[in-house]
Amino acid sequence: MFDAKQIANWFLAKHKAMMIEDDAIDPMTQMKLHKLLYYAQGVYLAVSDDRLFSNDILHWDHGPVVEEVSKNIREESPLMMILLNTSCRILER
Repeated sequence: MFDAKQIANWFLAKHKAMMIEDDAIDPMTQMKLHKLLYYAQGVYLAVSDDRLFSNDILHWDHGPVVEEVSKNIREESPLMMILLNTSCRILER
């Protein structure tokens, strides 16, 4: 099982690569990142009957939030410059 920050790093790196190739791609926002984490957790749970990451997803007024990821984002900006404090070797468990 991964940590949510590892999955968030993957989404940020993938999005950055897509923005380099296509300048019409919208910037990543905190809300978009948290929704991607929410959907990734749900799809992985449905397919494998196990959680993708161990962190809890909280229900906030504007949507789902992984608190550990949110804390790291608030401490630094802009969002695309962040590599959250965790290992980036996401494909290795």
